[in-house]
Amino acid sequence: MEKKRILVGVSNYAKNCPEARKLLLDKGYELIEIDREDPYTKEELIQIAGDIDGVIAGMEPWCEEVFAAAPKLKVVARFGVGFDTVDLEAAKRHGIIACNVRSFMLSNSVAEYALTLMLAAMKNVIPMDKVMHENKWDRFTGSQLHGKTIGIMGFGAIGRCFARLMKGFEVKEILAYDPYPNEEAAKELGVTFASKEEVLRKCDCLTLHIPNTPENYHFIDKAELDMMKDGVVIVNTARGPAWNLDAVYEGIRSGKVGAAGVDVYEQEPPEPDMPILSCPNVVFQPHSSSETWESKLAVSMDSAQCVIDVLEGRIPKTALNV
Repeated sequence: MEKKRILVGVSNYAKNCPEARKLLLDKGYELIEIDREDPYTKEELIQIAGDIDGVIAGMEPWCEEVFAAAPKLKVVARFGVGFDTVDLEAAKRHGIIACNVRSFMLSNSVAEYALTLMLAAMKNVIPMDKVMHENKWDRFTGSQLHGKTIGIMGFGAIGRCFARLMKGFEVKEILAYDPYPNEEAAKELGVTFASKEEVLRKCDCLTLHIPNTPENYHFIDKAELDMMKDGVVIVNTARGPAWNLDAVYEGIRSGKVGAAGVDVYEQEPPEPDMPILSCPNVVFQPHSSSETWESKLAVSMDSAQCVIDVLEGRIPKTALNV
């Protein structure tokens, strides 16, 4: 019997995900693993997709043209929660099940990272570390979360994890905006739902956890920044298009934005001459908020199981287009 072939678009899969890799190999599947950091291009996928039965998808584009070139393909399992690189309707038209991963470990990793960026930005940790490495003594007066109003845009799994982390800081209030409010979770976590405008007006610190959809493009732009308190702290670990980073830069320059944490960009990697990179009160990271060993294990195992389930005739609980 011919082996089923699984395309793995996640770099360093053998090194970082040995348990999941073994799970797939033990099922008798043949793995085709990307051997570089950059994702496959559409053209490359079209060339190799014809003999693929399943996919563990990284950030490569799964679109109509690729699906049309993949007659055997049954499942695309995203290695993560975001699915903006997968055309769900096109997949459905071609009889392909698309899935993502909603592991607590993944959500908690991103939430912890957002908190790390928020605290590092508020307390100027990175510039102060640089000062000390230069054998200088230049102290900084920062701020604390205690007594602050926290805004959470998007109250899905990651937003809820962030709210849970806030409970230990004795913040004044946690406000959240979500078009599909989970009232039960909000009550448990001491969160109050509010309109987007009310969250923007009241919050001292804002964290973005919204999906990358056309409706959410530049969800935070100049008009939104103008509504906010002077000196607001903003963190984005969602997706680059969730905010207009040029508007954030202008907000930093004017003092409207007191500090920011940036993990995601509209172009990745960003242009090296991007103006905001010169701002000392902004903490930058290379889209790595989910990068923990705990989340890698959980995400790799869950995405592998999604592939196995579909190829064995089961529909995964995290299927997105069925």
